[in-house]
Amino acid sequence: MIEDGVLSLIFVRLFIVAVRAVAPLSAAYLALAWANHEWASLPIITWAFLEVSFYLFVYLPRFHQLQEVRFFYQIHLALKKL
Repeated sequence: MIEDGVLSLIFVRLFIVAVRAVAPLSAAYLALAWANHEWASLPIITWAFLEVSFYLFVYLPRFHQLQEVRFFYQIHLALKKL
C-alpha cells in the first residue's frame, strides 16, 4: 500500500499525469511522423494508432456521457428542495 504523506501524494499525482498524457502524446507522435514521413517500427505505429483511436472513439464519448446530468437527478433535486 502507498502510505499517507507528501511524497506519496506527489508520486500518485505524477503517475496520473503520466498516464493521462499517453493518448495526447501518441496523437502528437502520429501527426509529426505523418508530416515528416518518418515512420518508426510497425509495433510503435500500431500501438500509437490504437491508443489514439481508443481515446477518440471510446474514452471521450463515454467521458462526456458520464458527465451529463440526468433528468431523474434533476427531479430528485427539485423534490428535495420542497
